[in-house]
Amino acid sequence: MSHQIKRVGLFGSALLAVGAAIAMQTAPSLSAPISNNPRPLTINAGPVRPQPDAQVPCGVQFTFTLNPNQTAQFFTFGWNPADTTVWTVMNDTINSSNPAVSLTNVATQRTSSTAVTYWLTVQNLTSSSQNIEGRFCTLHR
Repeated sequence: MSHQIKRVGLFGSALLAVGAAIAMQTAPSLSAPISNNPRPLTINAGPVRPQPDAQVPCGVQFTFTLNPNQTAQFFTFGWNPADTTVWTVMNDTINSSNPAVSLTNVATQRTSSTAVTYWLTVQNLTSSSQNIEGRFCTLHR
C-alpha cells in the first residue's frame, strides 16, 4: 500500500487523506435508526364474518378508535383465496378540509391451500381520535 501512495506523490496523498476525511463525515452511521416511526399496533380483527348471500357480499369486518396520528395493523384470517376481496376504511368523523384516515397497505398471507390472512395497515392522519370501520367487498366467488 505504501508503494501506491508513493506513486501518487505528495499532492495525491493529501487529496486521498482529505477525501477519506470527507467520506467519514458524510457516511451514514450504522447505528442510526432506520425509521423514526414506531412499529404499528397489531390488532386481531377475527375470522371471516359470513354475510347473507348477496350478489356482491360486502360488510364491516372491524371497528376501532385510532388515537391521534396512530398507525395500526389489523389482521383477519380464514378468507377464501379463490375470492377477490377489496378492502377500505371509513371514519365517522366529518372533516371537510383534509383526509382523516388512510388504508396505507393491504398484504396477503397464504396460510393454506384454502385460507388467506389479510394484513391491513391503517393510519390516522389527524391530531384527533378517529372511529373507523374496516370494510370489505367480495367481488368474485
